[in-house]
Amino acid sequence: MTILEGWAPPIGHTQTNGRWTRFLTGKYDELEQWACRHQVTTRFEELEDGRFGDYDPEIREIRLDPRLTARQLVSTLAHECAHAALGAFGEAWQHQEQRADEEATVMLVDPLAFAAAMDRHRDAMEESPWGGPKRDYLIAADLDVMVWVARSAQQLWSSSVGDRLDRLTRWTVLDSEHRRWVEACGLAEDREQADALLEATYRRAVAVQSWSELDD
Repeated sequence: MTILEGWAPPIGHTQTNGRWTRFLTGKYDELEQWACRHQVTTRFEELEDGRFGDYDPEIREIRLDPRLTARQLVSTLAHECAHAALGAFGEAWQHQEQRADEEATVMLVDPLAFAAAMDRHRDAMEESPWGGPKRDYLIAADLDVMVWVARSAQQLWSSSVGDRLDRLTRWTVLDSEHRRWVEACGLAEDREQADALLEATYRRAVAVQSWSELDD
């Protein structure tokens, strides 16, 4: 496994295939810091049934399979952090999967980098050996994320403005990543309007969230 100089891989992560890129190390550290601020613990444990990770809302703990590659680990951690964030809103557990995918996508994907990858691979529509168009896998490789993240980004990008606004009012991890998506998806004509949309969403989130802190 290739590791950046001066950065130690997570204790307990046993997978030696793959590569810890600068993007993956940065995102892993950000997600771990987010979990720590919100009193969510993470630990490694070999999981059954092909699961990469899970979140237990009773004890606010994320479990991650130590056999995941670096890319799988970061994408999975983002998804489980999204579950932890959504749990503060009392969302029915069975309805959270799509929302957790969307939250994780916004955490991990720069919309302008995604748009560039879409443009590069727009015509790669032949079927891949793993199912689905080859384009999805090429975009995921460019963005250093799992394929489901690339597919979620395509759904966010291609949805109507009305659908995007609806999603915006449901996003819970409000930070600079969301501002980039607000601007790139054409939800606002300028930064002032984008800030107003985010502020309105933040006020709604604070009104219903049950934790003492929410990222701004």
